[in-house]
Amino acid sequence: MRMMQEVLLARLAEDGRTETLKEHLDNVTAWASDFAELFGAGKLAKAAGWYHDAGKAKPAFQAYLFDEHAKRGSVLHSIVGAKLVYDDFVKCLYIAELLANVVTSHHGALQDYLSADGETALLNKLFECHDSVPRADDLDVQAEELLVEFKAVFSIAPDQPFGLSMLTKLIYSCLVDADRLDAYLFESQKTYAIHKPDWNRMLAKLEVHLAEFSIESEMARLRRRVSNDCAKSGVRERGIYKLEVPTGGGKTLASMRFALEHARKHGLDRIIYVIPYLSILSQTAKELRSALGGDGEAILEHHSNILPDNPEYYKLHTDRWDAPVILTTQVQFLESVFSAKGSDLRKLHNMTNSVLIFDEAQITRGSFFALGGIG
Repeated sequence: MRMMQEVLLARLAEDGRTETLKEHLDNVTAWASDFAELFGAGKLAKAAGWYHDAGKAKPAFQAYLFDEHAKRGSVLHSIVGAKLVYDDFVKCLYIAELLANVVTSHHGALQDYLSADGETALLNKLFECHDSVPRADDLDVQAEELLVEFKAVFSIAPDQPFGLSMLTKLIYSCLVDADRLDAYLFESQKTYAIHKPDWNRMLAKLEVHLAEFSIESEMARLRRRVSNDCAKSGVRERGIYKLEVPTGGGKTLASMRFALEHARKHGLDRIIYVIPYLSILSQTAKELRSALGGDGEAILEHHSNILPDNPEYYKLHTDRWDAPVILTTQVQFLESVFSAKGSDLRKLHNMTNSVLIFDEAQITRGSFFALGGIG
């Protein structure tokens, strides 16, 4: 965003601290781009980050920041950035529509391009917007670059309509997370650092835990064989794997052994364990904490039965899913994929470069699917 002579602000804290619009755009652009690099869409996310708050350059918004009596959200800014990005990239219509939707929706929920009755609600809003702000002259990506990146990511989707929907949600997830993360850090005056998981430590803990089982029986030998086979399979290429084990076969720890080996082998960022029922989840969480020696930062449970000691910490990390090991329900997982809400989709990008384990995928046979290395 080209800065005019006066300093444009993004936000004003109650204690008088300010964040300039340039600082905010720089932060959001950098984080959104980094998040999206994991699935090959860093430039698209960078563009979304640069345009998302362009409307805050409006004189009306700058005045709103200092108006103590102004109603929160009374000066709209998202639609202005959406109109600007649409106009700048309209020659590449796929790019223009995707980015405009992501930008105009970043404070609420993604919109449909077409309504049930065939109306183009998003385009109608864009055409009704007549506000103007300085153009994003500092953005160093061109429409052609974005189109090349879009085609590269889109080409691997077996179902193109679904692929377009998921790509839009992933870019949206990166933008929403980067925007809300910057706001949180500004308000809390904290800093952000990515903590890489220590898979070696967790594997060592698990191996020690498994070695403590001293009972010798036919069942124990079978469980050990399953566990060892999963460990060997963990070094295979990224893909979809299925394990069918009867009840009592030790699949919880065996599946985690596979996941830890797979994450270490391929440099993955987290393991997400999806379980259908709360009763099973609680039992699994207890077993995994005992086996991995996980503290509150290494293993995060996200479900309705949790009463956190630190609600602020819990909300931040369940919104983001940035812990090394996530234990959650199918409901939470499905909402994080198929919802249109920013609050649900914020964590979606953190499913990339992860191992996804679906426990009890076929309840009657006690199966799980491990989807290794998404993205």
